Amino acid sequence: MIKVTGNSDLDIDLKTEALQELSKLPTEVLARLVELSKIKKALGYLSTETGFATIKTVLGN
Repeated sequence: MIKVTGNSDLDIDLKTEALQELSKLPTEVLARLVELSKIKKALGYLSTETGFATIKTVLGN
């Protein structure tokens, strides 16, 4: 079991929903996401609206 913590009830709910969606992914994909989460530049892209929009554009969404 995973203990989910956050700054508010909403934060905890959002994290729980995200983890539930991630749990549906294949293990190999999860491992790659973990690897990306350790790269400062990747986190930079995911941490801003502009960076995230850039990723979505590059990937075709």
